[in-house]
Amino acid sequence: MEGSGHCTPPKKAEADRLKTTKNVKKAGRKITLPIQEQILLTLVYLDQHPSFLYLKVQFGVCESTANIIFWYCMPI
Repeated sequence: MEGSGHCTPPKKAEADRLKTTKNVKKAGRKITLPIQEQILLTLVYLDQHPSFLYLKVQFGVCESTANIIFWYCMPI
């Protein structure tokens, strides 16, 4: 009954595996800025309120990374 449209056991196992891993958050690129500089970036932002473009140039990270670092360090 191969033409009946049912999954064979190996295909069904693969389909079940994909279902469980489909909504798993994927880890992106790791932040390479040391924690001391991450905290400094946050303190500079809180003190001076510069744009993230300025932080990008100052700390050598992209704007989105500067934003992520800022919001990551805020609860600290």
